[in-house]
Amino acid sequence: MLNKRDFFAKFINLYRNRMRLATDYLRENLPDQFHFETPKGGYFIWIQGPEDFDGTDFVREALANGVEVLPGQRASGNRLDPQKNRKAIRVSIAYYESESLLEGCRRLCHTLSIA
Repeated sequence: MLNKRDFFAKFINLYRNRMRLATDYLRENLPDQFHFETPKGGYFIWIQGPEDFDGTDFVREALANGVEVLPGQRASGNRLDPQKNRKAIRVSIAYYESESLLEGCRRLCHTLSIA
């Protein structure tokens, strides 16, 4: 049985590797009008789109192409400015194994390129 320190170290390493895999792929393949900053912690990547991009509308297109994202407005605690994160989507690296995560990143980039 793992002690607490080893238990957490295992997941920190796992998430660090998944984050590196996803951000490396996105950095090379995300359409030019989209951008993100590599997170310093956690397991979410926030992708910002151009002014005319709507994350809520994009969710349907993404699902139709086999990838699930959360619209930025749904992931924000800023209820006073509902438009603040309209052009953003949030991607999680926590759930899927590396191979499935990479496939999801491929599908996401493809869907963003045709959106």
